Amino acid sequence: MENATTSPLCNILLVEDEASLRDTIAEALAIYGFPVTAVSSGLDFYQTLTRERYAVAIIDLGLPDLDGSDLVAYLRQNTTLKIIIVSARPEVADRVKGYYAGADLYLVKPVHIEELAAAIHSLSRRRTEVTVTATDSWRLESRSWRLLRPNGIAFRLNPKEYQLLAEMAATPGAPVTRATLLKTLYDQDHYAGSRALDYVIFRFRSRYREETGSDLPLVTIPGVGFQFVASLLVI
Repeated sequence: MENATTSPLCNILLVEDEASLRDTIAEALAIYGFPVTAVSSGLDFYQTLTRERYAVAIIDLGLPDLDGSDLVAYLRQNTTLKIIIVSARPEVADRVKGYYAGADLYLVKPVHIEELAAAIHSLSRRRTEVTVTATDSWRLESRSWRLLRPNGIAFRLNPKEYQLLAEMAATPGAPVTRATLLKTLYDQDHYAGSRALDYVIFRFRSRYREETGSDLPLVTIPGVGFQFVASLLVI
């Protein structure tokens, strides 16, 4: 059995809504030498993800606010983390969905900690450096309503696009909820204007791609809202 003196240290992000199980897994993995950051929901996951560099994520599928497979898909598309699903869903269809979403391993509860630690040990030996956000800052000009790429190229914004980015710059490294954006852009705190918001996002991405030939680092966080996944400074 591997122990804390032989297992390579690597940061683990654990997403599990059941408090007792979450604490048990985190405490047991600590004995094996793995530093664990444990959260209980999808929103906490997105808010925590960019605060540290993680090597492996352990994701429960049955979260209270989001489907864990959406978190898995986000990690696979935007990071190089190794991903382990730990779920009470034993059906083959759920396993297949998890692997298609991007999981490296699917374990069914109740999980054996020794097996989980061995899986982390194996995956972490093949880990690569994780970078979730860009290292060079984008800049948002408050007077001229321009977005400046790290290379200095400017893109002129309309009022809604500027408001959108200013709200995202206020909470760096975290998604902004739909409700917050609706309040900022339309002075609404409900979802009646969601289609208008989606159109603003769609047009912003499309116009940026058409005029610059590249993609805007503005991503959709399923079930939560949107996030600018690069450093953004207001100047």
